[in-house]
Amino acid sequence: MHGKGRRSFPFDSGGAIPEDEVKPLIGKLIREYLGENGLHPERILLFGSRARGDSSKGSDWDILVIVRERLSIQEKRRISRELRRAFAGKLIPVDILIKTAEELPSYESLPGSITREALHRGVPL
Repeated sequence: MHGKGRRSFPFDSGGAIPEDEVKPLIGKLIREYLGENGLHPERILLFGSRARGDSSKGSDWDILVIVRERLSIQEKRRISRELRRAFAGKLIPVDILIKTAEELPSYESLPGSITREALHRGVPL
């Protein structure tokens, strides 16, 4: 631990990173990955227990990524899978949802939707 109340996460380099530094790192790495693949993120939101501040030691990082481009379900799954693998290599457990900007209106009125929760309660990264 680094200081009172700061959780750290080990990285493959053998070091550790404080939790408050993981948030910007997640946003940065996702933006870099998307840019390298010709995609443009409109928003990257952290949601769930990490965003609410009630996470436990084993909590993952729930992320909603909204891109401008149209993507098939297969493309979204591939992107999510590749990002999860990249973060797993850094020992950061993430769950990543990929949505397109044009899909958002349908989730806004869908009670109980994880995407709706992320849109309303998510924290920008």
